[in-house]
Amino acid sequence: MSYQLRRGRGGPGETKSFSVNKYGGPRKALRAAMEEAKAQGLIVGQGRGGAPKGQPNVRSSTPAAGIRFVWEEFSESAVLYVVASWTSPEGKPAQSSWSTARHGLEGALDKAIEKRVASGAPDPDKKALMRVLRATYKSRT
Repeated sequence: MSYQLRRGRGGPGETKSFSVNKYGGPRKALRAAMEEAKAQGLIVGQGRGGAPKGQPNVRSSTPAAGIRFVWEEFSESAVLYVVASWTSPEGKPAQSSWSTARHGLEGALDKAIEKRVASGAPDPDKKALMRVLRATYKSRT
């Protein structure tokens, strides 16, 4: 394992690796990488972007984070699914989907909201989600 310090786009000669074995442990390797970054005047820890937990991403087609509507095409028909995504307690991404054909529009949305809230996400605006879900459904039927 090692920590990698990237400068620019990470091309040839623009990265430096700080091996855990070479520096005597993960904390020492991280400290060495941070000191090197500071010496070069680099900003560390800007993260990967995205939206804060519970806030929809800028490109989201729904008014709530972690809930989206997806049409699945089959040979003779298309079915609208409500998809919920969340982060598990272990920090891994997870998702489930519910068919509106099986559960109905409101039932599928309720199940998605229930799953998101159970994972620790804030309660979304159900009325706004239902408006978008109905409009999405009407657009294809």
